Amino acid sequence: MKHILRFLVFNNYPHLLIRENGKEKLLRVEGNISLNFKERKCISCGKKIESGYMCKECKFKDPFRISASFDGFNGWMLKSIEDKEHVVYLASKDGMWKVGSTQKRRFIQRMLEQGVDFGGIIVETKNGTLARQMETLISRKFSIDDRFKREVKPSMLPSHLIDFKKFYRIPSGEFKDVKYNIEGKVIGWKGPEIFFDCNKKTNLRWWVGSIIE
Repeated sequence: MKHILRFLVFNNYPHLLIRENGKEKLLRVEGNISLNFKERKCISCGKKIESGYMCKECKFKDPFRISASFDGFNGWMLKSIEDKEHVVYLASKDGMWKVGSTQKRRFIQRMLEQGVDFGGIIVETKNGTLARQMETLISRKFSIDDRFKREVKPSMLPSHLIDFKKFYRIPSGEFKDVKYNIEGKVIGWKGPEIFFDCNKKTNLRWWVGSIIE
């Protein structure tokens, strides 16, 4: 059995971080893939859960989750992340826009993990606190969400937008969304969405926390 711990893009291609027989390894999502759902377990303590990827107890005290919710003014950020150079960016996906921040070295990876169509850096900062503060202030001043929610084009844009669609492999046709069990040959991807030759697709983020065969 394999426990799916995380979805990530590595070397510009989707991967799953899994734990099997006590060891963690990266699984490149390509070729013939079989995802047969068995149950869900907390990725931190291993307790059985009904949904998500972490039990309530672990979620409440998880330092990475707490750090991710830091807005630059309230809360705190992990020192190992805060000390790194960051960027504040604007990104577009399916006509919707969001503002966000990430470590400078992870900018491209972050865009691909979200499956954005276009993205660009607004400003670079020397640490995470400054980036989160600027992200919060921009969100408030220009009414730009930190999630892909609205199709309203923001009144401010980066000086240079990167077209990330060139990184993906998006097949034509209609694909049915599938959870729990799916198998076939991977023929395309965009962010966490994976397309199969059986005209089905699945979102790999949904699988985080799952136990599969």
